[in-house]
Amino acid sequence: MSKMGQFVMECQQIAMQSESEAEVKAECKKTFADRGLVEYATDTAVKYYGQLDGDPAGSIYEDIPF
Repeated sequence: MSKMGQFVMECQQIAMQSESEAEVKAECKKTFADRGLVEYATDTAVKYYGQLDGDPAGSIYEDIPF
């Protein structure tokens, strides 16, 4: 997996496992501080927060039956 793919996957996991946006931000700060990516990771994970349980209405994927 590429470094960018790994980064996105980590952000998605943080977003899925968090109970609130504040928790997303705190976890990003803890996870990405040593890599200097806190701001970018926080922006990315917050965008995913609340969206990963399903495809948004109107998505080209919403009618796929799996």
